[in-house]
Amino acid sequence: DTTHYIKETRSSSASFTATDGKNYVFQVCTSGGSWTGGTNGLFTVTFDFKLSISQGTGTTITVKRGSTTLSNGATLKKGDSITITISANTGYNLSSQSHSNGTYTVSGNVSVSASASVKSFKLSISAGTGSSVTVNRTSSPKKGASTGNLSSGATIYYSDVLKITFTASTGYEIATHTVNGSSFTSGSSHTVTANVSVVATAAVLGLVYIDNGSTFDAYMIF
Repeated sequence: DTTHYIKETRSSSASFTATDGKNYVFQVCTSGGSWTGGTNGLFTVTFDFKLSISQGTGTTITVKRGSTTLSNGATLKKGDSITITISANTGYNLSSQSHSNGTYTVSGNVSVSASASVKSFKLSISAGTGSSVTVNRTSSPKKGASTGNLSSGATIYYSDVLKITFTASTGYEIATHTVNGSSFTSGSSHTVTANVSVVATAAVLGLVYIDNGSTFDAYMIF
């Protein structure tokens, strides 16, 4: 008729054994654990831990126990060996990470997190006499980056989408129109992966060029 209480505060496993031979019934109360055992026997309480993964935009987090990849909320045991790998996705730089890449022994709950920032680049625009260039940013992964027309020297970001248009002034026609050195169709879109250089030149309408044997002479046709 007597109730005996044993209080143990543990972060891992705890064992209780009845040794006085009396017919006690042991009941084990746990918080976050599981128990095994029986009357007048050995009770072992084993605590489970939890894995928390917070993967920011532009990051990849992999947590493995042996060859098994663990997901957010997975159950861990004390002494488990886990391998944590954190990396930035293409076009991003890691700005923070909770753990260095490596192997860890579990002794409690494990929280792994990382954040990254999108890479930035520069826009260069060169428009010769009689030509103009319009660069319109239509979308961006960078939070807060404005859409609309951009000027030379503007900061652009990885995966920005730029609509690029070449226009000739009255009396001129576009002669060359390139993006990063390659011919580009006016009005098309370019997705940013590096610095962007846009170049346009124009020629006066009605001119023909005739080889005089050493140079080209320009003649205007009326």
